[in-house]
Amino acid sequence: TKKMHDAGYTIHDKENHESCIMNRESCIVSQASCILYLASLFSAVLAMKTKETAIMLPVTITLYEFMFFNDSRFTVHNLRFKKSILYLTPLLLTMLIIPLNLTTAIGLDNPAGELIEDIGKATRGSTSLSRWEYLFTEFRVIVTYIRLLFLPINQNFAYDYPYNSFLNANVFLSFLFLIFMFGLGVYLFYRSRVKKVSVISVSDSKSVPVNSVCVSKKLTLKTDTDTGKDTVYCSLIAFGIFWFFINMMLESSIIPLSNVIFEHRLYLPSIGFIIALSTAIFYFVSRFVYSTSRLSLSTVYCLLSTFVIVLSVATYNRNNIWKDDISLWGDVTRKSHGNGIGSIMSRKNLVMFYNIRGLDYRDRGLLDEAINEYRSALKLDPNIAKTHLNMGVAYKDKGMLDEAIMEYKNALRLKPDYAEVYNNLGVAYKNKGMLDEAVMEYKNALRLKPDYSEIHCNLGVVYRKQGRIDAAIREYKTALKIKPSYMEAHNNLGIAYMQKGMIKEADMEFRTALKFAGIEKP
Repeated sequence: TKKMHDAGYTIHDKENHESCIMNRESCIVSQASCILYLASLFSAVLAMKTKETAIMLPVTITLYEFMFFNDSRFTVHNLRFKKSILYLTPLLLTMLIIPLNLTTAIGLDNPAGELIEDIGKATRGSTSLSRWEYLFTEFRVIVTYIRLLFLPINQNFAYDYPYNSFLNANVFLSFLFLIFMFGLGVYLFYRSRVKKVSVISVSDSKSVPVNSVCVSKKLTLKTDTDTGKDTVYCSLIAFGIFWFFINMMLESSIIPLSNVIFEHRLYLPSIGFIIALSTAIFYFVSRFVYSTSRLSLSTVYCLLSTFVIVLSVATYNRNNIWKDDISLWGDVTRKSHGNGIGSIMSRKNLVMFYNIRGLDYRDRGLLDEAINEYRSALKLDPNIAKTHLNMGVAYKDKGMLDEAIMEYKNALRLKPDYAEVYNNLGVAYKNKGMLDEAVMEYKNALRLKPDYSEIHCNLGVVYRKQGRIDAAIREYKTALKIKPSYMEAHNNLGIAYMQKGMIKEADMEFRTALKFAGIEKP
């Protein structure tokens, strides 16, 4: 515009002309701008260290910059382009934090994040799916995510998701649908970059197309207001589509994660869906409500209100399922049968759900229901030691000691180095009066976990029952050395001192036990 003005042309397109005038003061970077920029950069670093999916944040910001802050004349030689690259480079460099976390986390017992752990497994080739199998499966998974955004029914915490090859009809059609959606975003982005001017009026009263060579000294640009609005709508819808795909990329790509589908992975991508859908609704209203009489505004309000009410009811019902462990895991076990992707992995997950539900029943004192859950887990997979342990504890709580001992032995058969099982087996033998067997099992447990304070305390109880008071005192002191705040060990040590006639020492231990129990005075 400035070049045309200097050449002698008179520009009458006030809106476009004013948008091109640069205020000199706006080019100066203020102190507030520097503070905000550094704050955003620091926030990006915190995000990278908090959640791995934040690695897509700089990509999204870059997309935002080039879609909304630059016009079609934006080129690599443009000053605006150079300034954008300068400002975006530090932000893009924060993406290196995630790979560095991955490098330092591989091989650690507690890697920095669930996704980092899964990526580490993928790099070591220890996942149940190959990269291509996982990618093909994700085509259908992403379509399921989109379906859930429109129609959130048949939701499940742990899906039984089948895997098929790329040539499978469902997988191939899902792939074509995703290509169409991404292509739609590209098309809308292209439309948003093309600025249309209807007519150029020149001094000799002739009208020529916009792209014609201008020879007159005076010209008037007439823009289409509706076209400008369409450009805004196209930009926002395209940005929403790109946001969705960019933020789905990390968890739905060629990196095989331990679970192919999780509804919470949709949280961040759904923002793009909301942007695109809201913009499309506003576009629909502007084109078919305000521009024509084909649809009344009240009809639109009724449709949107119905949509909101239906989804609100669905949300309320889904929240009822999440109200406690029993209802949640019951919903999972009703809908999942361990026949999905990577059947061994899915079966183990389902066994875990049965165990969690059984533990919740046991905490509530519903032992029969807990035992039924453990039986369902064992029927699905009888080779999980943890399930046998949980079943044994439920039997012990119910007083069925022989059955409990049998389950503990089954657990040890599957996992001979299970210290907790040896401890529980010792408790069962002690409750049956089989003190020598209890001592043997406690010693087996201590051989595996010598710093297990509870086992030392339990062994001390058996020694005291056998009349071996000095040995019992020794075990109680060992337990307290490991865990000084162990209230039961202080109490048992006080009882042992009482049996030896050491009243003063016993009184001190009883008072210490009361202190750790939250009672200052006896």
